[in-house]
Amino acid sequence: MVELDKADIKILKELQKNSRLSFEELSKRTGISKSTIYRKVKRMEELGIIRRYTISIDHSVFGNEIVAFVLIKTEPDKISSVAGRLARFRDVLSVYRITGEYNILAKLATPSVDSLNQLVKKFHEFGAKETITIVVLEKFLDEGENFTQDL
Repeated sequence: MVELDKADIKILKELQKNSRLSFEELSKRTGISKSTIYRKVKRMEELGIIRRYTISIDHSVFGNEIVAFVLIKTEPDKISSVAGRLARFRDVLSVYRITGEYNILAKLATPSVDSLNQLVKKFHEFGAKETITIVVLEKFLDEGENFTQDL
Protein backbone atom coordinates (compact mmCIF):
# COMPACT_ATOMS: atom_id res chain seq x y z
CA MET A 1 0.00 0.00 0.00
CA VAL A 2 1.26 3.43 -0.96
CA GLU A 3 1.06 6.28 1.53
CA LEU A 4 0.11 9.71 0.22
CA ASP A 5 0.59 12.92 2.15
CA LYS A 6 -1.53 16.08 1.94
CA ALA A 7 0.73 17.58 -0.74
CA ASP A 8 0.37 14.45 -2.92
CA ILE A 9 -3.42 14.69 -2.59
CA LYS A 10 -3.43 18.39 -3.53
CA ILE A 11 -1.34 17.66 -6.62
CA LEU A 12 -3.56 14.74 -7.70
CA LYS A 13 -6.73 16.78 -7.26
CA GLU A 14 -5.38 19.56 -9.48
CA LEU A 15 -4.11 17.15 -12.14
CA GLN A 16 -7.49 15.43 -12.25
CA LYS A 17 -9.12 18.77 -12.98
CA ASN A 18 -6.57 19.54 -15.69
CA SER A 19 -3.73 17.13 -16.52
CA ARG A 20 -2.05 19.75 -18.73
CA LEU A 21 -1.07 22.03 -15.84
CA SER A 22 2.60 22.97 -15.74
CA PHE A 23 4.62 22.47 -12.57
CA GLU A 24 4.62 26.25 -12.21
CA GLU A 25 0.82 26.42 -12.37
CA LEU A 26 0.51 23.46 -9.98
CA SER A 27 2.80 25.32 -7.59
CA LYS A 28 0.59 28.44 -7.73
CA ARG A 29 -2.60 26.44 -7.16
CA THR A 30 -1.28 24.24 -4.34
CA GLY A 31 1.25 26.47 -2.58
CA ILE A 32 3.89 23.73 -3.01
CA SER A 33 7.30 24.53 -4.54
CA LYS A 34 7.92 23.54 -8.16
CA SER A 35 10.86 21.31 -7.21
CA THR A 36 8.74 19.44 -4.66
CA ILE A 37 5.91 19.04 -7.19
CA TYR A 38 8.36 17.72 -9.78
CA ARG A 39 9.78 15.19 -7.30
CA LYS A 40 6.34 14.10 -6.07
CA VAL A 41 4.85 13.75 -9.58
CA LYS A 42 7.83 11.69 -10.76
CA ARG A 43 7.51 9.45 -7.68
CA MET A 44 3.77 8.95 -8.29
CA GLU A 45 4.47 8.10 -11.94
CA GLU A 46 7.14 5.56 -10.95
CA LEU A 47 4.81 3.97 -8.38
CA GLY A 48 2.02 3.72 -10.95
CA ILE A 49 -0.30 6.06 -9.08
CA ILE A 50 -0.29 8.35 -12.11
CA ARG A 51 -0.62 5.96 -15.04
CA ARG A 52 -1.22 8.47 -17.83
CA TYR A 53 -2.35 11.97 -18.61
CA THR A 54 -5.60 12.07 -20.51
CA ILE A 55 -8.70 14.07 -21.37
CA SER A 56 -12.33 13.67 -20.47
CA ILE A 57 -14.68 13.71 -23.45
CA ASP A 58 -18.27 14.91 -23.24
CA HIS A 59 -19.96 12.37 -25.50
CA SER A 60 -23.17 14.40 -25.66
CA VAL A 61 -21.33 16.93 -27.86
CA PHE A 62 -21.26 14.20 -30.51
CA GLY A 63 -24.96 13.49 -30.07
CA ASN A 64 -24.48 10.55 -27.71
CA GLU A 65 -27.05 11.61 -25.12
CA ILE A 66 -27.84 8.13 -23.79
CA VAL A 67 -25.34 6.64 -21.34
CA ALA A 68 -26.00 3.07 -20.27
CA PHE A 69 -24.42 0.10 -18.57
CA VAL A 70 -25.03 -3.34 -20.00
CA LEU A 71 -24.58 -6.50 -17.95
CA ILE A 72 -23.75 -9.39 -20.26
CA LYS A 73 -23.89 -13.10 -19.62
CA THR A 74 -21.88 -15.33 -21.92
CA GLU A 75 -20.20 -18.73 -21.80
CA PRO A 76 -17.05 -18.64 -19.65
CA ASP A 77 -14.86 -19.70 -22.57
CA LYS A 78 -16.23 -16.82 -24.71
CA ILE A 79 -15.65 -13.97 -22.25
CA SER A 80 -12.40 -12.74 -23.84
CA SER A 81 -13.68 -12.94 -27.41
CA VAL A 82 -17.00 -11.25 -26.59
CA ALA A 83 -15.22 -8.51 -24.60
CA GLY A 84 -12.79 -7.99 -27.47
CA ARG A 85 -15.61 -7.58 -29.96
CA LEU A 86 -17.44 -5.18 -27.65
CA ALA A 87 -14.34 -3.02 -27.40
CA ARG A 88 -14.36 -2.45 -31.17
CA PHE A 89 -17.61 -0.47 -31.13
CA ARG A 90 -17.21 3.31 -31.10
CA ASP A 91 -20.12 3.71 -28.69
CA VAL A 92 -18.62 1.30 -26.14
CA LEU A 93 -16.63 3.36 -23.63
CA SER A 94 -15.36 0.62 -21.31
CA VAL A 95 -15.59 -3.14 -20.84
CA TYR A 96 -14.97 -5.09 -17.62
CA ARG A 97 -14.95 -8.75 -16.63
CA ILE A 98 -17.01 -9.00 -13.46
CA THR A 99 -18.08 -11.54 -10.85
CA GLY A 100 -21.56 -12.89 -10.40
CA GLU A 101 -24.27 -14.23 -12.67
CA TYR A 102 -23.26 -11.85 -15.46
CA ASN A 103 -19.60 -11.87 -16.43
CA ILE A 104 -19.12 -8.69 -18.51
CA LEU A 105 -20.07 -5.07 -17.81
CA ALA A 106 -19.94 -2.51 -20.62
CA LYS A 107 -20.45 1.26 -20.46
CA LEU A 108 -21.98 2.78 -23.60
CA ALA A 109 -22.86 6.23 -24.93
CA THR A 110 -25.31 6.29 -27.85
CA PRO A 111 -27.40 8.91 -29.66
CA SER A 112 -30.77 7.37 -28.81
CA VAL A 113 -32.58 4.56 -27.06
CA ASP A 114 -33.13 2.98 -30.48
CA SER A 115 -29.40 3.00 -31.26
CA LEU A 116 -28.72 1.55 -27.80
CA ASN A 117 -31.23 -1.23 -28.50
CA GLN A 118 -29.62 -1.97 -31.89
CA LEU A 119 -26.17 -2.17 -30.31
CA VAL A 120 -27.33 -4.54 -27.58
CA LYS A 121 -28.93 -6.74 -30.27
CA LYS A 122 -25.50 -6.95 -31.96
CA PHE A 123 -24.01 -8.16 -28.67
CA HIS A 124 -26.35 -11.15 -28.87
CA GLU A 125 -25.18 -11.92 -32.40
CA PHE A 126 -21.65 -12.65 -31.25
CA GLY A 127 -22.08 -14.49 -27.98
CA ALA A 128 -24.10 -12.63 -25.37
CA LYS A 129 -26.66 -15.10 -23.99
CA GLU A 130 -28.46 -12.59 -21.79
CA THR A 131 -28.20 -8.87 -21.14
CA ILE A 132 -29.55 -6.34 -18.68
CA THR A 133 -29.43 -2.72 -19.80
CA ILE A 134 -29.34 0.08 -17.24
CA VAL A 135 -29.83 3.61 -18.59
CA VAL A 136 -28.25 6.49 -16.66
CA LEU A 137 -30.77 9.17 -15.70
CA GLU A 138 -28.39 11.54 -13.94
CA LYS A 139 -24.63 11.56 -13.29
CA PHE A 140 -23.42 12.64 -9.86
CA LEU A 141 -19.76 11.59 -10.09
CA ASP A 142 -17.67 10.01 -12.80
CA GLU A 143 -14.26 8.39 -12.62
CA GLY A 144 -11.44 10.87 -12.52
CA GLU A 145 -13.57 13.80 -11.41
CA ASN A 146 -12.99 13.72 -7.67
CA PHE A 147 -10.02 12.37 -5.80
CA THR A 148 -10.50 12.25 -2.05
CA GLN A 149 -8.72 10.45 0.70
CA ASP A 150 -8.94 10.85 4.43
CA LEU A 151 -5.62 11.71 5.99
